[in-house]
Amino acid sequence: MNKNFSTVLAFLATALLFATASGFVSAAAITLTPASVEETTCICDTQITKFIASNPGDVEDNYLFSIAGTETWGVIAPFNAVLKPSDAIDVYSFITPSCFAVPGTYFFTVTGKSTTEEAKSAVTLRVNPCVKITAKNTPKTMCTGEKTGFQIELHNSGKTTSKNYSILFDGEAAPAATSSDKEVWVAAGETKTASVFIDSARLKPGVHKLIVKAVALYPPTGQPTGDADSIEIVFETRACQDIGIEIEGMPSPIPYTNASGGMGIDLIVPEAFDACIKQKNIARVKITNYGKTSDVVTLSTNATQVTLEKTSIPVPANSSVFVNAEFKPEELGRMDFVFKARSTLGVEKSILLPVEATECAGLLLRVEGPKEFCSEYGSREFKAIVKNVGRPGSFELRAPNLPFIQFAEHYVTLNTGEEKQVSLEIPAYVSPENYTLTIRAVSPNASAKNYTRFEALDCFNVRLTASDSEVCQCSDQAFPFEVINLGVRPDSYFIATKESPDWIEFNETQNFTIQPSLKKTLFPKVTSCGAQPGTYRLEYAVKSNTDSTNVWDRVCMNVTVRTREDCYRARVTLPDEEYAEPNANTTIAVRVLNNGLEENVYSLRLEAPEWVNFTPGVSDYLRIPKTGERATQLTANPPASEVGKSFIIKISAVSRGISSNSEMILRVVALGEAQKLREEKKALPLPADVKQEGTFIIVRTLPDASVSFNAGNSVAETQADSSGSVKFAANQTGVWTITIKKQGYSDTSVLFEFKQPQKYTGAFTLDATTIAYGLVLLVVAALVLYGVYLLSNRKKN
Repeated sequence: MNKNFSTVLAFLATALLFATASGFVSAAAITLTPASVEETTCICDTQITKFIASNPGDVEDNYLFSIAGTETWGVIAPFNAVLKPSDAIDVYSFITPSCFAVPGTYFFTVTGKSTTEEAKSAVTLRVNPCVKITAKNTPKTMCTGEKTGFQIELHNSGKTTSKNYSILFDGEAAPAATSSDKEVWVAAGETKTASVFIDSARLKPGVHKLIVKAVALYPPTGQPTGDADSIEIVFETRACQDIGIEIEGMPSPIPYTNASGGMGIDLIVPEAFDACIKQKNIARVKITNYGKTSDVVTLSTNATQVTLEKTSIPVPANSSVFVNAEFKPEELGRMDFVFKARSTLGVEKSILLPVEATECAGLLLRVEGPKEFCSEYGSREFKAIVKNVGRPGSFELRAPNLPFIQFAEHYVTLNTGEEKQVSLEIPAYVSPENYTLTIRAVSPNASAKNYTRFEALDCFNVRLTASDSEVCQCSDQAFPFEVINLGVRPDSYFIATKESPDWIEFNETQNFTIQPSLKKTLFPKVTSCGAQPGTYRLEYAVKSNTDSTNVWDRVCMNVTVRTREDCYRARVTLPDEEYAEPNANTTIAVRVLNNGLEENVYSLRLEAPEWVNFTPGVSDYLRIPKTGERATQLTANPPASEVGKSFIIKISAVSRGISSNSEMILRVVALGEAQKLREEKKALPLPADVKQEGTFIIVRTLPDASVSFNAGNSVAETQADSSGSVKFAANQTGVWTITIKKQGYSDTSVLFEFKQPQKYTGAFTLDATTIAYGLVLLVVAALVLYGVYLLSNRKKN
């Protein structure tokens, strides 16, 4: 047994030793391929390189990967991995040169490590700019002043990064260069085109060098980076521009040099220009650009009496532009004007213009016609007399400020010394006012002007005015019409009736005269009681006896006939009750209010015992103005036999058949009782029944009582009608103080709350009182049902 145990121990020891030795041979092995690599990339772009890491051993292990080099631009992925025996994994290096890197060659090492071993791969990285700039159709030669464009192409050779490239210029031709795009965005692998323009006007003739650069900008700050490229363009500018200057209409010029050599340049001399003394003359200067590019020419002259239409003249290539030169010679004879044209491109030309000033034309103009006339009576003729005191010529007649003027002829041709009359007409019905007629006679060499003042008068004009009116039945009431003479001449008129009832008549309807700017008032009036109430349409016309066809006016109006009840009613006020003692005079106050529409005379009629009469000296009729009130009085002196009796006293106010009545009670009492009863009555308060109906407060009290309403800012007072009622339209909610007064009674005051009227919406509304009644009904119904229930249970039991 011991022998076997020893054998087993020896076997185990040998196996353990073998296993340990095997572990030391194969643990944590690693290979990394390729062992070296050469790559090319561009600035600020990323170069990706693939490596294969494998575990050739027999043991699983954890592997670490890293990258190092001359610059810290690299990262590795993955940076660790667990590999089983015979496993392999792709490992990538990512190297991104700095945006500010310098082109050149850089070295990096990729390292893979196991627990016990490591493997390395060498990376050689060449870094170049990403951008490549090329040019197309670059200019070789240009004329000074010419603008030429060409295209540049920007290619971004980067694999991963888009760039924003700024276009810059260098070289002595840089000030003349511009680009359509100051910055160009180019995606990775993309090519973009931009335009470059050269303005040769900013360069002197000769050979020029232009350097076009494309520089990538660092996105966070906009700084230029090392990613840049440039191209050099060489071109020549030549002085090939030329201009010309001429005077329009002059013969072909011949070379000329003045005594002092001119102005150092060639002068071109036309024949003399025929000008008129002391008149405006115009010479047209022709500027021609013979070059291939647009130019701006500055025109000047040595003569102070010459005015140029403009001095800075843009002239397109191979084109001509005309400029007016205006001058007015003050003396007869010859004079020389020099015009100089200077190009912005360095070319200068001049021309000499001889001028011969002569007395070439003269013109006289006068106008004859009336100083004033009536505008409404046909046209008026004026005459323009034109006389030519200069050379023969044709003249145009104009009236620029009055376009309605009509000339018999607009153009006249006159020899020297010849005179001609031209009729001109002012049409009828021009606006009445003062005019200044300006007439001009114009030719290329002469002109004359005349001012003539005249007044167009509104001689005959009329207006008829009236307004709607109201009249009363059985009244000779008149309503006014006004005829106004708007003309400046006296005129006579007549009235024509177009539409009118037969119960209205006019006075002075024929042949009445009105002076200028004055008016006459006419009074149509109602002449019959047969006019029925209602509204009637009236239409009248006024016509001039001078010209009834053209001078007239009309007016339309409505006349409303009101009823006699509306016009003549009154309100008679008596005390409702009075007391009289036998054989003593008792005075009773009577007041009459005119409620009609005009002043009325009321006859007062008394129905009473014979011992009641109007107080002596008091009239039994009253003249009362509209809405006015007058007072009178009665005197009662009953005999002793009438004590204890009551009598009804009635007074009527009668006007034009309309009677307005009032009654009172007169009680005959014993001596000494009247004043006592009056005091007792005075102590009685006036009755006041107040309620709300919609937006109105309704008050019921004694007839003719005074009722006032007060709610702070709102105050109103009115009088109860014959039935003692007042209907007042309240204009605000809240508490109103209502005060009622009447002679013989103590005042009564009532506080009344006026509420906002409820609007009907089609739904039922419940106030608090209605809800309370409803709840009570529900409780009663519940009690009744409960009683029925108890009774039914007792019967069952």
